[in-house]
Amino acid sequence: EEAVFREVVSFTPEPLPARYYDKDTTKPVSFYFSSLEELLAWTPDVEDSFNVALEPSECRQPPLSSQRPRTLLCHDMMGGYLEDKFIQGSAARSPYCFYHWQCIDIFVYFSHHTVTIPPVGWTNAAHRHGVCVLGTFITEWKDGAQLCEAFLAGDERSYRAVADQLVLIAQFFRFDGWLVNIENSLSVTSRSSFLTRAQLGARASGGLGGPWRRTRSQAAQGPGPGEKASLGNLSLELIRKHGFSAALFAPGWVYECLEKKDFFQNQDKFWALLERYLPTHSICSLPFVTSFCLGMGTRRVRYGQEEAVGPWYHPSAQEIQPLFAEHRLEGDGRGWVRTSCCLEDAWCGGSSLLIRGVIPPEVGPVAVRLFSLHVPVPPKIFLSLVYKLEGPSAVEVALELTTGDAGSCHVGGLWTLDETSSRHSPRPLRVPPTKLARWVGRCGQQLPGGWVQRCYEVNLRGCLLGDLLVSFARPAGSREEASFVCRLGEIQVVDADSLLRPLPRVQALTVSRVCWQPATSEEEEEEEGGAPARLRLSCTLHWSYLLSPIRCFRIHCLPGSGGGSPRGGPPGPDKPVLLGLAFVNQYRVVELPVVAAGPGRDGRVQFLVEPVPKEGFLVPQAEWGRAALLYSLPQL
Repeated sequence: EEAVFREVVSFTPEPLPARYYDKDTTKPVSFYFSSLEELLAWTPDVEDSFNVALEPSECRQPPLSSQRPRTLLCHDMMGGYLEDKFIQGSAARSPYCFYHWQCIDIFVYFSHHTVTIPPVGWTNAAHRHGVCVLGTFITEWKDGAQLCEAFLAGDERSYRAVADQLVLIAQFFRFDGWLVNIENSLSVTSRSSFLTRAQLGARASGGLGGPWRRTRSQAAQGPGPGEKASLGNLSLELIRKHGFSAALFAPGWVYECLEKKDFFQNQDKFWALLERYLPTHSICSLPFVTSFCLGMGTRRVRYGQEEAVGPWYHPSAQEIQPLFAEHRLEGDGRGWVRTSCCLEDAWCGGSSLLIRGVIPPEVGPVAVRLFSLHVPVPPKIFLSLVYKLEGPSAVEVALELTTGDAGSCHVGGLWTLDETSSRHSPRPLRVPPTKLARWVGRCGQQLPGGWVQRCYEVNLRGCLLGDLLVSFARPAGSREEASFVCRLGEIQVVDADSLLRPLPRVQALTVSRVCWQPATSEEEEEEEGGAPARLRLSCTLHWSYLLSPIRCFRIHCLPGSGGGSPRGGPPGPDKPVLLGLAFVNQYRVVELPVVAAGPGRDGRVQFLVEPVPKEGFLVPQAEWGRAALLYSLPQL
C-alpha cells in the first residue's frame, strides 16, 4: 500500500543539525566530539540513526575472549573522517580500502579529536568479518592534562558521567568499546578509577570487557607507519615469539606514501609479509554470502549488468573478503596460483576476486582455500558459485568444502573426492524445488557478461562446515600445462529452510525534512531550450523493517508526472531509478532533480525501498515499500 504525502514548494529551508550533515552537500555524515561538554550533552536523536551499525559483530571462532594472542589494527590516517565520513557513500576516486579482515581481531578508528566515534561504514564492514570495533577517547599535551583535571580531579560523579556516556554511545551506535589514549601526565589513582568505571559499563553492555589502553608499558606492541614492511615483519616475529598480542598502528602508509595506482599491489605485498604471524579466525553463522565487493568501484554492477558508470565508495557495502595468498605448487616450481581483488569487472557491486595460475602437467587438481568457516550445519544446505573464465582456458572450475565432526558427521548428496578425506565436491543442483525458484533461477545458465552460476545441494547430519575452496583442474586426459584467469563473482552457502521462510514487508514508509532548491544555472539553460522547468528535492525517507535478514536496502524513485533521472536523462517508462543504498531504516535523498509543478497542478515523485535479502534473491517490486510525494506551487 502506497503512503501519500503532500508538500507546498518553499525555498525557505528547514535548517538541518550541523553535526549530522555535510555543510556543502547536506549528505549525512559520521561525527566526533571535540570537548567534554559536547560528549556530556549528547543524547540519542533521530538523526543519529544514520550512524547506527546494521548488526553486531558476526559470531566467530575462536571468540575474542580466547587466550590466543590477538591482533589490533589502529586506523590512524590523515586525521580521519575523510571520504569514509559520508554514511551513504561518495564518488571518491581511489579511496583507502582495507580488506585483510581475517588477519585481525580488533579494529580501532583513530583521530586526534577528543571522542572519535567510528564511521558506521567501518563498523559494518568489520562486523561482517567477525572483527570488533573500538572508538577512541584521547587526551594529549597541555590541553589534554587540563581536560583530565576537569573530570578526574573532582568527585566520583564527574568521571562516572564521562565513563557512562562513553558506554552509552558505544551501545547506541553498536560498536564494541573504546581505546583510551591518555598522552599527558595523570595520577595513577584517577586513571584507575575512570578505567574501572568504563570497564564495568562495557561488561554490563556485553562489550569487550573494557577499553584497550595504549601505554608505553602495554604488552601489545607493533610497527608504526614509518617502519619498512620488513622491519614490521621482524617486530611481529619477536612479539609472537613471546606470546604477546600485537597492535599495528597506521598501516595506511602504503596508501599515503606510495602511488595510488599501485595501492592494491602494495597492500597485498605488505600483508603477505605479516600473514604468518597473524592467526586468522573463522565465521560461524549462516547464511554466508559474498560478492567480493570492496565497497568501491569505477562503476556499479548488478547481476552482471552495468547499473551506473563512475567512481563510487561506500564502506558499508563491502562484503566478506577472502584469504588472499600466493601459492607455489608442487613439482619443479613452475606452477603457481595467486588471488587478488580486481575493479575491472564485477558480478554485483564494484569488484570481483581474480584468481590466476599455472598448473604444470605433473600436478593434479589445485584447490584454493578462500574462507575459513566454523558452522554447525543444518540438515540441508544450498551452495552457489558465480564465476567466469577469461581467455582460451579449458580448466574445470568447482566449489569444494570441508567438514568437521560435530558428533557423528554424515555427508550425503555429494560427490566425495576419496573415502578418507573430509574435503568434498558437492553434486550440482539440477532440478531445484519449485519454492526455491527465485534463488536458483539463474543456476546452470550463461549469464550477462559471460558469467556462469553453479548451484549445489548438500545433505549433512551432525557436521561442522569448515573451509570453502575453489578447485581448478585440467580437462580429463590432458597432459599439457594449463594456465587460467578466473573471476569469482559470488559464493553463497544457505540454509535450505531459510529460503522457504517469508520475508517481512517494508512498513510505514514516510517522507520528512523536505527541502527545495531552485534549478541550477545549467538546468535553467535547458529550460530556455524547451526542457521542462526543474527543481531540486531533498528529503528523508524512514521505514520499519526487521534488519537481521537483509544485506541492505536499495532506494529508488519513480519520477511519474513530475520528475527525472538524477543524472538528467529519462529513466524510461515506469523504470525505477536507483538513488543509493541504505544499511539502516532511513535514507537522505539529496538534490534529486524533479520537474516543477505547473500552476494548479501537482507534481509527483514516488520513492521505493527494495529490501535485499542476505540470500541474494530478488524481491518482487510489488513487495517493496512505496510512498508518493505530491508537491504544488504556493497559492498567490
